[in-house]
Amino acid sequence: MATCPFLSLKNRKLNAGFNNYSEYAFKQKNRDYSIEDCFKFHESIEKCVVPIWKQLGSFLKKNLDVKTYRPWDLAPCNLQKYSFENYINLLDGIEEMLRKTDSCFHEEFTHIRKAGLIDVQERKNKAPGAACFTLSHSKDVFVYSNFSFSFYAIHALIHELGHAFHFYKQFNNESSMQERYLREEVAELYSLSLELLLMDKLNIFYTQEDDYKEVQQAQLYRTLSLLISSVSGDVFQHWLYTNPNHSPEERDEKYIELCKRYQYSSVDIAGVENEIGSSHFTLFSFLFIKLNMQLRK
Repeated sequence: MATCPFLSLKNRKLNAGFNNYSEYAFKQKNRDYSIEDCFKFHESIEKCVVPIWKQLGSFLKKNLDVKTYRPWDLAPCNLQKYSFENYINLLDGIEEMLRKTDSCFHEEFTHIRKAGLIDVQERKNKAPGAACFTLSHSKDVFVYSNFSFSFYAIHALIHELGHAFHFYKQFNNESSMQERYLREEVAELYSLSLELLLMDKLNIFYTQEDDYKEVQQAQLYRTLSLLISSVSGDVFQHWLYTNPNHSPEERDEKYIELCKRYQYSSVDIAGVENEIGSSHFTLFSFLFIKLNMQLRK
């Protein structure tokens, strides 16, 4: 049986007196919960969240009027109309959402905007996507985004501003550079939390009740998706490291089995199994379960 070099390398942790890499990783990361706590969390998600996820899949399938619900049908928000007329409207709307949510967030966003530390306008050759960068010398941030006039432009900007507020919090606490850049497992905590905090203010952009409900559903869909997919990945990793002698075929089979059990439980993935995967398992072991456990609190 062929041995995976990646697993062989991680299994060297047995030399440190651990039964498997999972035990070593939890000790190394100084987690405030145990592997057994994770298993209980897996069970809770499968029992309480997956049934809701399946119902949501059936609802979206009916709305799309398709016989088979496929991976390319998963975009939850299909509004055709523009969410805003121009990028000034986008920034004004976000500013109003933050004003209604928290005075500190509103003040920091006003500073970012007045200082020219935000770039959301589309232009030729501008890279797609969104990001938030730290400017350590001046203790500031730079927020970048490039989307069409849609719900996803609003969503992406809110997400990146969550990162920005997180960085300002660290600057104010005089966090060291090491602390600021090496905490991958909580990097998404502020960004995802801000998405939920502002969800009830989306009517600033969507004044029609039906549109407002649809974008709220899209945000809830994303939240459920993150809960389920990250738990699926965590179950897979625990299996991976406690069964290090499995074959590549067994590994693929197990991963697809868990996908069908969790995030693709309401989706037909026949014929596209090889397109489903994640590099996070090899780059950042047990990353997203930490985020879920934090959000649960």
